[in-house]
Amino acid sequence: MCIEALPDHLKSVEAWKGTDHDNWMFRWFIPFKLKYLCFGPRDSHWLHKWREWPKTLFRIGEDNFNWRFEDDKREWIGGKIRKVEGYLSRIQYWKRWHIQVQWPFFIAFHFYFKAKDVPHYPHRVTKFGEHTKGKLLYAYFGAHRDADKVYWIPSAFIGFCWK
Repeated sequence: MCIEALPDHLKSVEAWKGTDHDNWMFRWFIPFKLKYLCFGPRDSHWLHKWREWPKTLFRIGEDNFNWRFEDDKREWIGGKIRKVEGYLSRIQYWKRWHIQVQWPFFIAFHFYFKAKDVPHYPHRVTKFGEHTKGKLLYAYFGAHRDADKVYWIPSAFIGFCWK
């Protein structure tokens, strides 16, 4: 079962109260998601044990600097970095546009409609949709990694704000 990939605090259905799937339409889906749709380095089964960090296969943006990277405790900005202990974030706040492809299979892209709406480092969005609602198009699909060291697949989003 994939549930081994999860940290202890996420292994019960009760832990998912108040999340995106805790509504009348998707509540039934939570037990299925916990058993079959999470992968990561904690899992002992060969099929579910995935790499610690996603590997960036391709990235392009408005410039080759100011890429936002993450690990499990922090985020940082980098330019032409050869070795990164962490991974390229799917959210690139400070670029007008970007496209990325990572392994395990994941694609993300965004673009701000107007250059004046791009925030300047170190300002970043702290609430869902703050300062960006309707100012950008953002989408991703594939196997995205989160700060709990879990890859969720399938996952997808398209909208006019960061998620």
